[in-house]
Amino acid sequence: PERLYTIFEYILYQLSTGCQWERLPIRVDSNTGQKEIHHVNVWRWFNRWSNDGSWEKAFIESVRYLKDKNKLRFSCINGDGTNSLAKKGAIK
Repeated sequence: PERLYTIFEYILYQLSTGCQWERLPIRVDSNTGQKEIHHVNVWRWFNRWSNDGSWEKAFIESVRYLKDKNKLRFSCINGDGTNSLAKKGAIK
C-alpha cells in the first residue's frame, strides 16, 4: 500500500506539471544511489489505473469526500480537462 501511494504521488506530480515521465523527480537512495522506482513503472501503473477505471473512481470519491467534509472549494477547480496535442512539423 505504501508503494502504491508513492506511485500515486508521482502520477499526480506528472499530471499537475505536465512533465515528461522520464523527468519525474524520483527519489534516489543516498546509500545505494538507486532510484526508488523507474519512471516506466510509474507510467505502467498510470496506464493500468486509467484502463480499469480506477482514476475515475478515485476522482468521484475524492469529490464526494471533500463535499461531505465541507471542504470542496469551487473557486480552486479547473473544469477544463482538455489537452493540446503537439503535431510533428507544427509551427513553433
